[in-house]
Amino acid sequence: MGPAIVHYITIFPLFLALWQDRPLTVDDLHPGPYPVVVSAEQIALQRQVITAADRELRLTMVKELRQSGEQAAFMVLLTRLGEEKDPGVLGAVLQQLEMSPFRPAGLAGVIAPLLERPEEPVRYWALALYGRCEDADPARLVAALQDPVASIRLVAAARLRDRPDDVTTALWQAALDGSDPAVAAALSAGFCRSRAGALAGAEVARVFPTAHEAVRQAIADSLTDLASGLQERLLPLAAADPAVAVRGAAATAMGRLARAKDQPRLLALTRDADPEVRRRAVAACRAYPDASSLVALIDRLLDERTLVRREAEETVVAIHETLAVGTATSARLAAAAFPGRGHLCRVLGRVGHREAAPAIHGILQTEREPEGLRDAAMALGLLEYDPAAADLARLGASHESPVVREAVAEALGRLARPESYDTLRKLAFDAEDPVRQAAILGMGRIGDGEAFNATLLKVLNQVRAGMSGTNRAAAAWSAGRLRPIDPALVQRLLVQATVPVVPGEMGEMLFEEDPVMANVDMALAVLAREDAGARTALEAVCLAHRPALADGSPASGPGGFVASAEVVECARQAEAHAQGLTPTPGLRPTASMAFSVERYTPVEP
Repeated sequence: MGPAIVHYITIFPLFLALWQDRPLTVDDLHPGPYPVVVSAEQIALQRQVITAADRELRLTMVKELRQSGEQAAFMVLLTRLGEEKDPGVLGAVLQQLEMSPFRPAGLAGVIAPLLERPEEPVRYWALALYGRCEDADPARLVAALQDPVASIRLVAAARLRDRPDDVTTALWQAALDGSDPAVAAALSAGFCRSRAGALAGAEVARVFPTAHEAVRQAIADSLTDLASGLQERLLPLAAADPAVAVRGAAATAMGRLARAKDQPRLLALTRDADPEVRRRAVAACRAYPDASSLVALIDRLLDERTLVRREAEETVVAIHETLAVGTATSARLAAAAFPGRGHLCRVLGRVGHREAAPAIHGILQTEREPEGLRDAAMALGLLEYDPAAADLARLGASHESPVVREAVAEALGRLARPESYDTLRKLAFDAEDPVRQAAILGMGRIGDGEAFNATLLKVLNQVRAGMSGTNRAAAAWSAGRLRPIDPALVQRLLVQATVPVVPGEMGEMLFEEDPVMANVDMALAVLAREDAGARTALEAVCLAHRPALADGSPASGPGGFVASAEVVECARQAEAHAQGLTPTPGLRPTASMAFSVERYTPVEP
């Protein structure tokens, strides 16, 4: 067997660092694809078999070879160019070669003969690959602009666009005079990025206003890649263009260029008639964090379109560290109407402008729209405005809208006022999952064991309808933060992570989901450093979460439980933390490439 090739090596994250802020999720346990190992023998086997395989299998095999990401597989595909007789499969081989990152010397010469093939798929993918080769002859690409097939003309133009100095003035002008705007757009973008285009600024500016919209948009999308002199000529034209896409591209370009002289033009686009232009201009204002931009952004917090308001909110929050945005935002609060008023509240909460809390509390008393109440509640929680706790508790206990109850639950978790605890306990069993989740997490943020131990125990025991795995993962996280430590809750965590407690569709009992087990591991690890009972429970959990034996049987654990690699790693890190050690991240397991053709190995009877 040849040497195994590891594409990349990745490690697990340090789970405790993540757990300290919030419950662990599936994305934490699976932060990305596993390292893939492909042996040289596997690739060689594909080379042996592909010649004899039928058409459908060959089509599958060429895709799998490219997906392996190995240069040896690329070379197998390359040999197929001289052996494959089926035009459809040959086109697929060329497609996979084009999608691969490898470009060995002399590749253009191998591909060139295929540019003359009569079959459209072969010609298309041959040209797409040929144009990516450094030693490609630009004349072959220019000749393909006359191909009778539109898609082939377009891919030729796209490859020339990416080789800008091969787009001559004559070629560009001919494209403008032609009948295909997509080809003209690609070649115009390439020409403007070329040395010839940089010197032809006056001509480009003269042509721009009357060119096809596709041409204008392609040039506008390339503005940040152009020489400064050409930018100076084209940016004002693009910003005043009648096409929405062109004005939007100009706004984005001004944000990337971040030149002070462009700011007045950008601020004008924040008031554009089209909402998408306004949104893109608002996003670009991040590059101009000053008082003028802030005025324009606060205006857009009151915009009629939701996406514009949301973009304005994110932009104001992004620039708040360099500007006193709180004062300017709160000044607009009294006169603002829904829904813009809600975005003002959200900004004030997110930037921590505590001076506005009484005014937001007043809105809470008068607002009738559920989304407006949600935004005010969110802000009061972020500002930790204790005087609002009683009103929030009453609102959460009775309001019919789940978005209001969810926001209230989250706010009460931040305020941590005893008068709100009854509402949190009630919301932990709300009919809506997000409301339950916010209330359960709020209990963990407060950390009052005497108030919430019994509630979290009830949540973990409620494994049937009305409590999701996400809720139980949150309950495990919160349990690890409550003090004093409840022995009954600790024992329930042990059961949750080692015993089949979740009913399946057929009535059978199943083990918990991995995120629940991972949060139990971390909770017990933290508790074990303070409590002997938690330490004993953690030892039992870690025993059950050890990896399977070499023969595939479980190392331990009732009911034939075999922990996943993620749960094994969580238990390992948890055990180290409980022992007072600093956990180190372990290597994530590797995955083998699953080819459609594998060598058969008989199993001994």
